[in-house]
Amino acid sequence: MPEFILNLGDTESHKRFDALPDIARGYIEAAFFTGLQFEMPDGESVEIDGLGVGNLDPGALDGLEAQAVRFWIANAETLEAATESGEYDLEQAGRDLWFTRNGHGVGFWGRGLGDIGDALTEACQYDEIDLFAVPLDLETGEPLPGYHVDHATATDAEPDPDDSDAWRVFLSMPDTGLTDVERAALAALEGDADAATVARVMESVRETDAAYQAAQNLFTRTYNDSGDTPEDSPVRLERDRTFRDNDKAERDALDVLEPLRGEPVAEPLADVGGQSGARMGRRGDVLDGDAGPITARRVTLDSGGYDAGGAYWGVGQSLWRVMDADGATAFLRADNAREAIREAWPVPDGTGAGDPMNGGTHA
Repeated sequence: MPEFILNLGDTESHKRFDALPDIARGYIEAAFFTGLQFEMPDGESVEIDGLGVGNLDPGALDGLEAQAVRFWIANAETLEAATESGEYDLEQAGRDLWFTRNGHGVGFWGRGLGDIGDALTEACQYDEIDLFAVPLDLETGEPLPGYHVDHATATDAEPDPDDSDAWRVFLSMPDTGLTDVERAALAALEGDADAATVARVMESVRETDAAYQAAQNLFTRTYNDSGDTPEDSPVRLERDRTFRDNDKAERDALDVLEPLRGEPVAEPLADVGGQSGARMGRRGDVLDGDAGPITARRVTLDSGGYDAGGAYWGVGQSLWRVMDADGATAFLRADNAREAIREAWPVPDGTGAGDPMNGGTHA
């Protein structure tokens, strides 16, 4: 989406977004790219421009991250195959997850991924989901009464579609944040753990959790949250059994996943000062592809061309942070991760670095 630059908000919200998993960054970017409509009191539907990460309710941000990461965990092997070339990455997968599940005219099926794209399309046939904006009273910072909130605090404020600061953004279908075991699975995948192992371990967790949720729902319907429940009730015993099974599955999963945790994808960018008089770019290092795999991650830039640490780069072609196994870092403009890696570590004859993403070496 080269024409669209997500509003990353202030420094704090930019840093929070920059630290998200790549697939979550793409998912959130696509959610705002598709726009937010609001129906004014007179019935007119207006689009609110300028909304972005800084407007997200904390619960909505956690929910968006969780949805994207859960899709990655559940489809780890397929996504690994999709991103193997380096020309298609997890950020784009996050965008395509949003587009595909919500029926937009682009998605996994249109990226030239063949059977892999078809499999990912089939995997994300969830209920459609959307973001919605609620107007705020800027004096109190609270939503205006009557707009998806349950309070009646008197106010003279009115919705202002021309002031992006006067809105808070929520998920139409709230979701819980990531659990400890899901965080462990994420850390394992980011550490290049075997995708099949992570998927297998988490499938057991999902199965036992689904069984527990079903048993809990039956218990609630049967006793209507009554405190007077017979201890030998089959419904209660089944709920307790499935809870123990799920708890054991999560503990077993953590035993497998914790040793697979890798180092963070990249340390946060160091602060270089505010936007006033900020440094132009950042100093880069000479990379050593012989030390091991070289990785690349897109640097998020705000609408003014500043990264999360305050360095100025300007806008334009995607900026990539390319790192070798020893932590040496280079910053380059490129269309995708593979191009960035090849530019950062070319072979002497200029033909590229073989397969540096997998620890390739110069010929």
